[in-house]
Amino acid sequence: MITSILSFALIGFATYFIAPIYGIKWFSISYSVGFIVLIILQSILLKKYMEGFNGKNFLKSIAKTILSTGIMAAIILLIQPLETIINIRVAVIMEILLGSGIFFLSAIYLKSPEISGVGDIVKKFLPKKSQ
Repeated sequence: MITSILSFALIGFATYFIAPIYGIKWFSISYSVGFIVLIILQSILLKKYMEGFNGKNFLKSIAKTILSTGIMAAIILLIQPLETIINIRVAVIMEILLGSGIFFLSAIYLKSPEISGVGDIVKKFLPKKSQ
């Protein structure tokens, strides 16, 4: 309960102070950071109750996800000036597509284990090959 309160307080603080200054993109980044803090705190506090939990692999996985998110955020911030050159809606769609593509490419490059789950979902929607 305390971990949830701390994490949501962080999200609330960022929403109240950072988002009005830097915009909705920083709101979403702050929200993600708050949940990362929640997961890490709960993992630390609940580790003794989780048999077979490998904390080292978990922290590696979290670090890869955070790094991929950071790369994605940097790319989105670099292409943000496009909003002044082209239609704002087109620019935002480009930011979303490019940002998500960069996230997945960097996660694949870093061999993030969560990406295998996305691959399994994609395989379900692809037509099955006949043998």
